[in-house]
Amino acid sequence: MTMAKNNYTRININNVEAMYPRLDKPYKWSDPQGKSMPCDAFDEGAAYEVNFNMTKEQAVDLYKNMVTAWDEGRQSSWPEKIKMSFKELDGGRWRGKSKIKAAYGQNIVRPPTHYDAKGVKLDDDFQLTSGSTVNINVELVPYSTSTQFGISLRIRAVQVVSLAEMPEANPFGEVDGYSAKTEDDNPFGESEVIAEVEDVPTPKTTKSRKKKAPVEPAKEASDLDDILSQFSDGDKVDD
Repeated sequence: MTMAKNNYTRININNVEAMYPRLDKPYKWSDPQGKSMPCDAFDEGAAYEVNFNMTKEQAVDLYKNMVTAWDEGRQSSWPEKIKMSFKELDGGRWRGKSKIKAAYGQNIVRPPTHYDAKGVKLDDDFQLTSGSTVNINVELVPYSTSTQFGISLRIRAVQVVSLAEMPEANPFGEVDGYSAKTEDDNPFGESEVIAEVEDVPTPKTTKSRKKKAPVEPAKEASDLDDILSQFSDGDKVDD
């Protein structure tokens, strides 16, 4: 792969949603596992990477920056224009990817640095979670191969604006057996009380005649109008 020899442009991609971050250590794809797994920095395919979801406006701005970096850094034998490499999602969202190899030749790449919202550096073993809102600092690197060309978004640093909760993975499925839920966990359920009592004379009660409450006349339509008038601003609203 040929890359433009230049001082690469660095930009921030702000307020995007991080998806599937693998930034705490090098990862590479594993066919037996069917997913990316931690690996040595010098393994083939070892890299740090994160996908990110953005709005259409953010995607347009990022693409403009990529086009500018391509125009400034491409070699004369390279194509004049690059295609947009983002994936369109439902709801008007777009997905991009930022990635950097774990090593170039014999030189190990430093893992992307993480900062909190105040700009304080986080621990080296900090793990970003999917769904977090982040600012991503990337290098825009023009490249061209025999089959592909474009701008690589090399991730250099991440600022965590809002950290999503780490999901707890359950390695087990449902089987027959013990259940922590009991039949009746309600301490206030009905209970039957049986007690024997002696015959006790029933006290005499004096009957009192209740006066009948006066019957209110039916509400007139004007009463409803008075209630509705409390919620009216007095302006006429056309349908």
